[in-house]
Amino acid sequence: CKPHWIKAADYEMFDADLEEAYCLPEHLKFTAVVLPHDWAVNAPFDKKMEQGEPQGFRNRWGIGWDRRTLEIVEKKAGHKYFLEFGGVYENCVVWVNETYVGRQRYGYSTFRLDISKALKAGENSIVVKVDNSNAPVDRWYSGCGIYRDVKLVEVEEKHLEPWDVVVNTELSGEIDRDENVASALVKVNVGQACAVRGYLKYLGTVNGNSGEKTTFADECDNEVLQAESVDGMLDIPVSCAKLWSVKEPNLYELTLQLMDGERVAD
Repeated sequence: CKPHWIKAADYEMFDADLEEAYCLPEHLKFTAVVLPHDWAVNAPFDKKMEQGEPQGFRNRWGIGWDRRTLEIVEKKAGHKYFLEFGGVYENCVVWVNETYVGRQRYGYSTFRLDISKALKAGENSIVVKVDNSNAPVDRWYSGCGIYRDVKLVEVEEKHLEPWDVVVNTELSGEIDRDENVASALVKVNVGQACAVRGYLKYLGTVNGNSGEKTTFADECDNEVLQAESVDGMLDIPVSCAKLWSVKEPNLYELTLQLMDGERVAD
């Protein structure tokens, strides 16, 4: 997938108690905001509001509207387009060019909407309605609105679905407790019958204080393990897998490619 980031600064927002409808009156005044954005932070303090204590006494109840325009130079044939929201709190509805493209009721999950049919070459309008009028809500401060990043994702018609990919690891033989290593098998299911390649690479460990990766212990750590199949299932044996622990948080990176002959389609 090659994600194109939406410019968050182009978003505008209006917070009001409006009936659910797409056509907003022209006289409404929108305020430019930068995503991620939480409209509850700027809500007035209200000591008498419902669920005031867990919500910081910010009167966050109501409906918020986000909108922006998006310029698409070319809408490619044989491609699909998705809007991917990192998180919207809470009950949201999305329209593209006045066409309903989907909704998400739960506020803490990433979700993706297929906007391929609604999107066009040229200028596009995106409108998101976020309804935070229902109580009760969380026992802690949740915030309101589009509080995580938004991406425009463009892929070919046949592509890998991120949430369909399942990765399991199986250890075999004895675990070397002194070296914290063992033989392992990494099993991958991409969720569809297709030609796929996989590359597994050891990244090292991460220093919890600095976030920096350590240097590799030996040359074999730099080896990239590879596997491929035509049915979407991969088995990648690792003869000397470095195990993860709190004291030694070893990390591996798995890269998957959907193949169309010798061409990488996704």
